[in-house]
Amino acid sequence: MNSTIIDPYDYFPKGHPIKVAVRDVGRKWFLCYSKLLALEWHITDDPSIPYGATDGRRLILNTNGIAEMAAGSQGIDALVFLLCHEALHALLGHPWRGTKLRNKQVANIAADYIVNAMIDAQNLPTIPNIYLDHKVSGDLSLEQLYRKLLNDEPPPETNPTGSDLIEMELGDGEDEQEVIDKLSESNEAMMIADAAHAKKTGKTSTMCVDRGTTKDIRWQDILREYFCEKTNNRWVSPVNRPVFGSTKMVCLGRAKPKSGTLVVAIDTSGSVSQQMLSDFLSEVEAIIEQTNPIETHVISASHRVCEHVVVERGESVPTTLKGGGGTMFQPTFDYLVSQGIEPSAVIYLTDGYASDATRLRPLLFPVLWVSTGATNMNQGIVIPV
Repeated sequence: MNSTIIDPYDYFPKGHPIKVAVRDVGRKWFLCYSKLLALEWHITDDPSIPYGATDGRRLILNTNGIAEMAAGSQGIDALVFLLCHEALHALLGHPWRGTKLRNKQVANIAADYIVNAMIDAQNLPTIPNIYLDHKVSGDLSLEQLYRKLLNDEPPPETNPTGSDLIEMELGDGEDEQEVIDKLSESNEAMMIADAAHAKKTGKTSTMCVDRGTTKDIRWQDILREYFCEKTNNRWVSPVNRPVFGSTKMVCLGRAKPKSGTLVVAIDTSGSVSQQMLSDFLSEVEAIIEQTNPIETHVISASHRVCEHVVVERGESVPTTLKGGGGTMFQPTFDYLVSQGIEPSAVIYLTDGYASDATRLRPLLFPVLWVSTGATNMNQGIVIPV
């Protein structure tokens, strides 16, 4: 199957149905929007993929298929469904889980039942003739529903989205399990952030139904979990649920004796309150004590880098920083590259309101935004506070 990698921001013109649909997803489902931004986008005209497909790290769209959907009676709603459908498959690891099952058709049907029920539960539009029955999907995992469908006679293949779980294409020297492990860690971080976002907005996170309570999830817990995952490549979660509930945070006590390099970037344009800054720095201090990074770079940033403090092991994080000015994010990342700093993770405290928030260039390292305001950054994972 031939496909071409694209930058969706540049490839699709202003007002294109896909751009409109992505914005709709962003307004309606934070989780799927985050995953869409993380996927590598491809286009194809291969008829074996009538509309869209994913291998867990790529989103492949058939240009003819999406044009057909956009021109249909449901228009943008159909594309919103398609994008959420593929994003959920990728988030739940359905491609690498489903392609390892013997009957690929039944595995794809089981996966479709699960993600379609989740989309429907969010009161988002669906399309006709799909596998959608909450009594069938229930609270079952892909493997459980697969076995159930094998025991029954599976329904005929009438799915309008076709078979959309494809095997991962590996580059030279890539190890499949290592790639899957990294994708799984990223997916878990996104789903934890979704739980926090649901709590802030007073909604229920569909990902967390019957998988642990979200009522006590704090941004501090998410921050620690994220940094532990990014700095400790030997850490393995014993929890095989698709998301950790607040009572199942397991990273404490599981960090390696020596972790990597941490960058803490702080928006000091004046938009973050002193109380929030104090709470954030206290949490960073606790994370440093727990994970023992080689070094921590604390960067004060507005529309430029205002101050750069290197915190060695055993030293304390500064409590006051220079700042002032407007807000731009890209200069901070450009500065890190220019200084040859290759962090295990960047944690950025901000209110999210920056002139370049939606047009950041692809980042060379994992970034977690702790945002007291906007959450529309087009790179990294956002925790709303």
